[in-house]
Amino acid sequence: MEDLVIHKVAFTEESVFDYEHGIITRTYPAEENDTDWRLDDKNDIPLVRFPKGEIKEELEEYIQHHSRYKHSYYFRVRWFCEKLNRELMLFVKRGVRISIMQNWTVMGICTAADWTEDLEEDGHMRAWYETKINNLPDTDWVQEERIRKEMAEEERLKDEKERRRHERLFA
Repeated sequence: MEDLVIHKVAFTEESVFDYEHGIITRTYPAEENDTDWRLDDKNDIPLVRFPKGEIKEELEEYIQHHSRYKHSYYFRVRWFCEKLNRELMLFVKRGVRISIMQNWTVMGICTAADWTEDLEEDGHMRAWYETKINNLPDTDWVQEERIRKEMAEEERLKDEKERRRHERLFA
């Protein structure tokens, strides 16, 4: 009888960055009428949510049902992102095991087309996904969007006030 093991997946900040700032900006837009795609007015890039929960759930189930990965130190797996209509490559490393829980970490994410066996064998993929990015943005895009809207409203009210003052002076 095989021991019960619960597989848990986490993401490095760099893997989230890969998705949000690397893949999205190169594959946008998936579809013009996709309502989940909204643009950041300043940078004209899409504000798309990283499907962390979806990837986590599917990857945990995948590891549970594919015994060849249960004892691997590292593996890569293809995952189709419906939001981007692209196949992505996830680079996963074994983490620590605590009691019945085995932790895994998604170290990097790229489009499947960007990955080659040669890059893997030459160590370029490992060098890439093990690179740490300093000074990653600490902010939440939802909070940034709220602040942007508040600032735009303040600017609009200021312009309206200035227009009224101008009308009174020159009326």
